[in-house]
Amino acid sequence: MSARGTGHLLLLTLAWTLPAAAHAQSAAPPPAAEAQAPVASSQPEAAAGTQGQTTPDAAPAAALQPGDPLPAAPQPAAANADAAQQAPPPASAQPMPPPSAPETSARPARQRRFTREDLLRLRAELAAQRARAAPHGPQPVAPQPRRYGDPTPHFSAGLELSAIARPDDGWERFEAGHTSTRFGLFLGYDVLRLPARWVLAAELGAGLENDEALRLLGSRGGELSSQTLLAALALRWTALPVLSPQLRASGGASFFQLELDSDLPGSPGYETARATSGFAALGVGFLLHTPERTFESRDGRLSSLSFGLLLELGYALRRPLELALHTRAAPGAIQVIDAGAGRLDLSGPYLRSALVLRF
Repeated sequence: MSARGTGHLLLLTLAWTLPAAAHAQSAAPPPAAEAQAPVASSQPEAAAGTQGQTTPDAAPAAALQPGDPLPAAPQPAAANADAAQQAPPPASAQPMPPPSAPETSARPARQRRFTREDLLRLRAELAAQRARAAPHGPQPVAPQPRRYGDPTPHFSAGLELSAIARPDDGWERFEAGHTSTRFGLFLGYDVLRLPARWVLAAELGAGLENDEALRLLGSRGGELSSQTLLAALALRWTALPVLSPQLRASGGASFFQLELDSDLPGSPGYETARATSGFAALGVGFLLHTPERTFESRDGRLSSLSFGLLLELGYALRRPLELALHTRAAPGAIQVIDAGAGRLDLSGPYLRSALVLRF
């Protein structure tokens, strides 16, 4: 074969092999940088080896006769340029990205300002939370600790009713007979507290008596009234929580006055001046009362309040009563001055009862 035919055969071989190699290189993933270096160095060897090899594709080219036109072959430079454009650059040629630095905050995050709307919203949320947390209905009130006051009473007060025996026969001319009744009241104070639950108390009292007189000295009747003032000392012992025996000594004076209505027409009647009778009495009795702290409240009030019933039996020595009548002042009446009406003995036993309040 002539040198010209050999050159045409080489051109045909390059025209077929270069596009196929470029297509395979574009389809395959790019190898590592170390692996591509031997491949690049082996490409001239492969190109040189193809010059001494005969492929089956060269048979049609050998059948061409001299003078026949040659098929158009692509330009090697253009083919190489197109392959270079289609093939991706090797991995070693591509620029490597710089190593990523750790993300750091260059400047602090900007905080949002607290506005008035935020304040109102927070207040509304707090109010809603308190409303949900609060129990429904009235709040229970914590019980207050109980307080205890002084249970010892210091004062006493009472209303008394006394039945007084009159053994003198002169009392038969009165409606009440040999017994008169006195209504009174008294106030007391515990002045001294002694050992073994003994108490010394002082009292002041007053009383009223009123006895209706029958026909006396030819009159239609009359009335004997008296007012009594007294003072007493009582020695009381608390034997039981509800029982207190006592010994009582008293003394005072009674002021009597007798008034008579005359049967004579136009007579103004008679009366006596106020006669005074002193007395001294000694009695023994007991007081039934409620226990201490019976009426005490939770705050310690009324701890010394108690109620009781007093019964006392005693004897009173009295000065006899001398009665002297005189005519009531009236125009035209004859004055009778100091006409004796008799003598009454007032001494005798008595029974005294009283409702007592101690505090």
